[in-house]
Amino acid sequence: MEEMEARRIVDSYADMILRISSGYVKSRSEAQDICQTVFLKYITAGKEFASHQDEKASVGVDAICDRNRFYRCDGSSW
Repeated sequence: MEEMEARRIVDSYADMILRISSGYVKSRSEAQDICQTVFLKYITAGKEFASHQDEKASVGVDAICDRNRFYRCDGSSW
């Protein structure tokens, strides 16, 4: 994946991923860790999508899965 495409993805979805993950974790830094994990997986996988909506849905699902995985590993609750 080219740098320009990676930047577009980060610019497009960073706020969405942070909102999704912030609902489950204790701090903004933990939400940022989840965001970084989602982007690393997405960028290194080199996925291609038929539409912007498919791309957005995939990134959102990845964020939810990573958020849930983080929450279970942390073992804490609110």
